[in-house]
Amino acid sequence: MSYSSIRGILTSEAERELVDRVKKGREVRFLDAGAGLGQGVIEAEKVHPKVRAFGLAPTTPEALQRRSAHLIEELPPKTQVPRERWILGYFEQTVVPDFFDVIQTHIGLHHAINQALALENLLNSLRKGGSLILAPGELITPRGLHHPEARQIFEKLRQQGFDAPKMGGAGVDLTLYAIAIKITRTGRGKADLSEFYSHPLNQVPIKIGERASNRHA
Repeated sequence: MSYSSIRGILTSEAERELVDRVKKGREVRFLDAGAGLGQGVIEAEKVHPKVRAFGLAPTTPEALQRRSAHLIEELPPKTQVPRERWILGYFEQTVVPDFFDVIQTHIGLHHAINQALALENLLNSLRKGGSLILAPGELITPRGLHHPEARQIFEKLRQQGFDAPKMGGAGVDLTLYAIAIKITRTGRGKADLSEFYSHPLNQVPIKIGERASNRHA
């Protein structure tokens, strides 16, 4: 596990997206999905006073600090993310419907057991016009959204009203992609990637519990 994946960062692509959106003059809700210790959440709120940032992770920053004490220095108390801005849960379990303007995942999505379900939940947590930023390397994983599944998933998302990239033709290996990928929810239609759940490398061997409600409004 890398230093940045534990500490958390705000990617340059997500920062540019936040800057562009605050120019419109309203509050911008941001989620760092796979937030580690929450440094990306802190950095996002420094972009502009209108940015309201949250973190999503399966453990609290305090628990992760204790578990990773041999790898990193403890963050000063003033950088801690307020508990009301921390969403505790796994990607596959968590959706906050129609809430966020920008979601980033940096070394987060590829840890999901079922990436199709995780991606679906992230996209359905976006407000209309909101964007999900997949950091470079998010699709580079032996059990994840591999060619041709990723290309098929993005095609399905375009049919469902999302602005998703066209990943190239047959024979293009997604492990060659080293660029950030942006997916935008252009309407109010929901992402439904259930047809991809049964991929043998995309199974959910854990019981999925109750999904998070929109309690952060």
